[in-house]
Amino acid sequence: MRLSVCIPTYNRAAELRDLLDSIVAQRGYSFELEVVVSDNASTDDTADVVRAYADRIANLVYSPTEINHGADRNFLRAAELASGDYCWLIGSDDIYEAGAFARIEEVLARSGEVTGVSAGARGYSPDLRELSPVEDPLAEKLPGVTLLGDADAILSTVGVGFGYLSSLVVNRARWNQVVETCPVEKYFNVYVHVYVVANMIVRHPRWVCVPEPLVGYRGGNDSFLGDGRFNRLRIDVEGYLASFGAVLQPQDRSWQTIMDELLRLHIYNHVKTAKLAGERAGFWNQAAPLLVRRFRGHRAFWWKVMPTMLVPAPLLRGAYRLARFARGRSA
Repeated sequence: MRLSVCIPTYNRAAELRDLLDSIVAQRGYSFELEVVVSDNASTDDTADVVRAYADRIANLVYSPTEINHGADRNFLRAAELASGDYCWLIGSDDIYEAGAFARIEEVLARSGEVTGVSAGARGYSPDLRELSPVEDPLAEKLPGVTLLGDADAILSTVGVGFGYLSSLVVNRARWNQVVETCPVEKYFNVYVHVYVVANMIVRHPRWVCVPEPLVGYRGGNDSFLGDGRFNRLRIDVEGYLASFGAVLQPQDRSWQTIMDELLRLHIYNHVKTAKLAGERAGFWNQAAPLLVRRFRGHRAFWWKVMPTMLVPAPLLRGAYRLARFARGRSA
């Protein structure tokens, strides 16, 4: 078997070095490894960083573009450049945990040909020195490695977790089949990979979930916040709804599960963070109509998101201070 690690990147030279170090440090696997770096016209020293690993990674492909084509095109391009049987897509600011490659090899050997794998993740501080207390949703749902063979069950189980690029190991032939036959450009919303994976699962529903942490991510390192907090919220709302909505119907069990999870996890977190940060009326005047329009038919919006939007910021801050104090006392 040949595994391609596919790394789309843009101006992440320092973080990319940590990722490449974590690849070099992998042990205990026997598959042929290819590492592909698709550089979206970086203006930092990304090229120099990659060249420094040329003698440490045998099959290293580095391909820069002359102009920035956007995140979605770069996600697809990283897989286009690959030649492996499976592609492990990973953000250039993430890392692999020790033993990740050996574990994936073991899982794929036991499972036979699958459409893909969802791997668990572990959160860190931005400098990777401290662990985050946040539990991976996949670990909360599953006791161990689980092979699923029904599209509705797969989409319900992983849900919005498909949005986390670095958790995805995909069958390259099946990925290419969707990219070549579906209108992927319509879903350039930062979540084109969700659209592709959802289509793959509907066509070939055979997916493995590995809830143990095989990748690590940095907290507080969201590059899409650069255009403002409302635009970041809008990306999640519109991106997930469009990508999943292209292959699911509102009456599907998986659609209801995904919407509930999207609201309880992502949308709630955006609203809570905005409230704690003291976002002014301009943000709420944009956010409230968007959220009501998109989610008014979902219960989780009314009992989870809306109360957080309405609660006074000082009261919410006080509640979180008390919660942190309580956790500290119980530790």
